[in-house]
Amino acid sequence: MKQDIISRRDFFKRTGAAGIAIASFTAGVDAHSFITYLFSEQRAPASDTYANTWFDAFPDSLPGAYKIEKSARTPGATYALVHVRQRHYRPEATEADLAKIQEVQDDIYKTLSSLLEKGLIKGVYDEGTEPFGAQMMKEMRDLRKRLKTDMQRFEREPFDVYGMMINSQREMIERYRAMLKDEKDPVRIDRIKEEIRKVEANISEGEKLREQQIELQARTKETTQKIQRDMEKMDRESERTGGAVAKLHNEGRVEVFAAETYEANLRAQIASNRQFIELYNQAMAGGQIPSEIQLPPEVTEMREDILLDFVHKAEDRTAVTVYGGAHDWVNNVKQWNGKNPNDKFSLIVITPDAYERLEREKRR
Repeated sequence: MKQDIISRRDFFKRTGAAGIAIASFTAGVDAHSFITYLFSEQRAPASDTYANTWFDAFPDSLPGAYKIEKSARTPGATYALVHVRQRHYRPEATEADLAKIQEVQDDIYKTLSSLLEKGLIKGVYDEGTEPFGAQMMKEMRDLRKRLKTDMQRFEREPFDVYGMMINSQREMIERYRAMLKDEKDPVRIDRIKEEIRKVEANISEGEKLREQQIELQARTKETTQKIQRDMEKMDRESERTGGAVAKLHNEGRVEVFAAETYEANLRAQIASNRQFIELYNQAMAGGQIPSEIQLPPEVTEMREDILLDFVHKAEDRTAVTVYGGAHDWVNNVKQWNGKNPNDKFSLIVITPDAYERLEREKRR
């Protein structure tokens, strides 16, 4: 982590009593899609590890990306990590700030969509997502699939089993009545009439069951539609706060993996709030606030290390994370590689177009 410095103005915009918002992203690669991509781009795989072959073949440009920096190609690396820098939702953000955040998220959406289309990723380590949250997102994705299947079933003509039985029995009655016209034997006539009465009773019962079935189907459809509307509302809210990753997840295009633990996220919020209070008290006492404020290690280093550990434990040789732009894994990767010579990382950093533009505007 080397870029853990933010301006005084940005610090007060990012932090406050509500704490900081936290978010991240991960990606795996399907071997067949990867090889197809290599040859489609007329690239030859390097004589190195899978991760570094993927690293070398990674596009030099992508939609929505201002620059793609292959920051650290580590010989013999087991893993390749891609950090897509972001500006993410903050509860205290103004409407103007939210509009700028959305511009960055729109670019990230373009970049990730392109990687998905190339078959280079299937999931994202999402900043702020911890294991329980990732499991909940998976269950929501499965629920979406079931709702889609249910709605498709309702859109088709439902199988009317009782209607078919009733029609068949009415045809039977017509045949019995035709028999009565030609029948002379009183005993046989009585038997036919008795059969007609039995069939008519069956039809009456069938009609009741059919009405109940239709009513049940209508209630089930209404309930499913309500759940679907509620899901759509939840999706809109999750996309407002979760940005590009949430949108792609809601579209069923990407898996979301945990990028940190709940405890780490909570420690980051506490450390950030504590720093804000200290600086606020310092300002109220007439002290001078530094023009550049270094974020606490709980906000940066600790969470960055956790992500590397998550990728390693998942044995995810090619991982993508969407994480705040103040984060930087160069130092973390260097330290990790020194401690884990058999499980080293290479690193790529993507800066979205809007992120770079907004940073230039801020420096003016």
